[in-house]
Amino acid sequence: VSSASSCANVHAVRRQKGIKLPGFSIETYRFLVMMTKQTLLSAFVGLLLAFETAATSTSTATTGPAGGWNRANPTLLSKNRLSVSLFQWQGNDHGRRLTPLALRGGFGDGEEEEVQCVGTMGTLETVERQFEGSDDNAVIMQKIQQLKEMYPGGYRRVKGDGNCFLRGYVFGIFEGLLGKASTEASGFKGILTAYFFLITDKNKGLGYSVGAIEDFYNDIQNLVCRIEDGSMTPSMLEDNFNEVTLSNAVIFFCRLVCSCYIQQHPEHFAPFLGIDTEDEAKLAKEVKQYCLREVEPLDREVDQEQVIALTSALKTGVRVQYLDRSPGPLNHHDFPHGEPPSVHLLYRPGHYDLIYPAVGG
Repeated sequence: VSSASSCANVHAVRRQKGIKLPGFSIETYRFLVMMTKQTLLSAFVGLLLAFETAATSTSTATTGPAGGWNRANPTLLSKNRLSVSLFQWQGNDHGRRLTPLALRGGFGDGEEEEVQCVGTMGTLETVERQFEGSDDNAVIMQKIQQLKEMYPGGYRRVKGDGNCFLRGYVFGIFEGLLGKASTEASGFKGILTAYFFLITDKNKGLGYSVGAIEDFYNDIQNLVCRIEDGSMTPSMLEDNFNEVTLSNAVIFFCRLVCSCYIQQHPEHFAPFLGIDTEDEAKLAKEVKQYCLREVEPLDREVDQEQVIALTSALKTGVRVQYLDRSPGPLNHHDFPHGEPPSVHLLYRPGHYDLIYPAVGG
């Protein structure tokens, strides 16, 4: 009830400011109520449906592209911490259901509130200060000096919530699109659209309901549309990625893209997953179970096979620089193999941040 009341307050703010944030559609709520067998969850979703209906019927905002943009004020109230619920498919051979992923405002237990989803641009001196004053960090300090020479453009912290690779990578893609011709954004839109149809294809894809994921798809496409038409600025992009609901929606859709790519190429990923079978049906089943368990849920750490899958699906290369205590010079790896890197990430065991090889990213 507390979470639902917070949502009602947010809808009131939306109406007062004439802004309609992207959110679950009426069809999505009805679908959730129909599918769940948990009485409490059904009641909660019913409350959200009532609030969404009230907000929709009373809103007089002028909206832009699908998803509810207001062109007069396109920033998305990034200061509001929404108490909302995202949902994740779970299932087996006997059926699927949607389960709640999070009922929080975007910060994990014990995490300080000032940590944003995507931080402001800084320098690698921020990282350097974390390792000063200890002889045990001599190797790391040498590698940081190499990084400072290779990446004078800056350093951007990414929130460590299990989604740091995806959030940093996708934000880096969007940042890169801001400085390119609109045709680049159009091409990226085409990739997202192709995967939307694959994800909802019941024969060749994942078979998810259009009503269950279209809001996530609309959220990420809205961002690309604004880049394409030139109305998105770097500060607006940062604000949007720091609006927790929108940011998580973008990450969730990218997780579905990653899952789709892996399931479309099961023979390629089977060795990574320890699956040894020549039975195609068994292979497909085990890969699918892996994706449901490890790829699609929010907050799951990303492994190498997922990095390969997502970068291959989105056709955008990433270079990962490894900052560790291993002897020798700084090491890096490019994903996918042979693709020139458009995004650069710094990896410290268990975490990714963005780094920039030149001023301006």
